[in-house]
Amino acid sequence: HDQATEQISVSATANEVKVELEKLPSIGTVSVSRTEVANGFTWAITFESNSGHDSWLGDVGPLSISTNKHAYAWDSANFISADAADPKSSLATGLTTGNNALLQGGSAAGTGNSATGYVQLAVPVQAFDGHEQQKITTSCSTDSATVGGTFTLSFEGATTNPLSNTISAADLETQLEALGTTGDVRVGRMYDNTNNNVYSYSWYVVFLEKLGNQPMITADKTSI
Repeated sequence: HDQATEQISVSATANEVKVELEKLPSIGTVSVSRTEVANGFTWAITFESNSGHDSWLGDVGPLSISTNKHAYAWDSANFISADAADPKSSLATGLTTGNNALLQGGSAAGTGNSATGYVQLAVPVQAFDGHEQQKITTSCSTDSATVGGTFTLSFEGATTNPLSNTISAADLETQLEALGTTGDVRVGRMYDNTNNNVYSYSWYVVFLEKLGNQPMITADKTSI
């Protein structure tokens, strides 16, 4: 999202990391814990609320390490560094006792005085792993068109009432569960950029109660 935190200390507490992350409008609410590893720390970050989309609590885009100390949340235009000299050096300085710290790729590595420091990112847990997930998208083949109308969804012989093409995640969840065939589901809605359409959305349906592979939800797009 071209947004970045202020510089975070390499020994920041869990709460300090939480505060900085939650300043970003695309993050929502997170919980953070910190554990010591070798001579450094690992912060575990759990996304607890939506990430700027309608009720979406599924997988979110990965965090990355900014190469630009100016890329603060309130100034995303500066995400491309304004430093003419070497914007990466001052960002990574302090990770080690050396004087030649550089930020390279996905990790910050500094060398000097036989010391090497790293900042690395990993995604150890994906949301809703093991649960069937299906995606429903409305769009138009005409570039920059406005999508409108209604559609219906069917699952295992039951069909919903006509649904607005802008139906909220919560309302679609209610409609699907009312079929009596889906069991408990979780629905999230995200904006979709297909063909630069207006009012184009994707809904992600997660089967929470019915485990294993499920039949596909089918759609009638006649009125879209």
